Amino acid sequence: MLRYEESLQAKQRTLLQQLDSLDQQREELQASLGEAEQDKARLAEQLEQSQEQSGKQIQAQQKLLDTLKQEKVALEQSIVELQANTSQLEEQAQELKERERLLVFFPELHIPPETQFESSGNLTEDMESQLQANNIRIQVMVRENARLEALLIKVKAATEQGMLKVTQWWPRAVTGAEADGGEFHLHFPSPARPTGPAGVSAPGGRAGGVSLLFLPFNCHHPADA
Repeated sequence: MLRYEESLQAKQRTLLQQLDSLDQQREELQASLGEAEQDKARLAEQLEQSQEQSGKQIQAQQKLLDTLKQEKVALEQSIVELQANTSQLEEQAQELKERERLLVFFPELHIPPETQFESSGNLTEDMESQLQANNIRIQVMVRENARLEALLIKVKAATEQGMLKVTQWWPRAVTGAEADGGEFHLHFPSPARPTGPAGVSAPGGRAGGVSLLFLPFNCHHPADA
């Protein structure tokens, strides 16, 4: 009987020890579970913040991309407009140069009749205007002289090589008072037979070349001499 009680007491102590161990493990597991729950909540919060921040960054980048696209389109339109304006200004500049050149060559043809003999009434202003006009004519004539000098060098070289043909032509009968615009046609024949588009030879097998039209000043027809 005594041994039986001692055996029961030993079993009871063992069970109590196991129970204490299980209680300790339970407490440790509960503590670990609490920490895991806290980590989970913290990670969930971090994930939400990261997603929110990523969403904001994506929106900002998309907005920036849209802005850049709009700026690109605007710049392309500006470039097209600038190119068109540049071409127009170049054409206008070329027209103005030609008008300036013709104005210097034939000033009486480009001055309105009602302003040919008008005066501002101020001698100084009239003289300044005339001086400005003369300066413009001088500048144009200097450019024309440079162009004609370059052409003269080419003409002399072509003449010496026998590559130049000069013909003079009047479109109509003129008098001595009118013959101030005779035309000289300078023809530079090419040594080879010219070909048309796609390698087709020129009609008649004539030699090709470059023709220049030259309008000299104070040129009189031989019949008026």
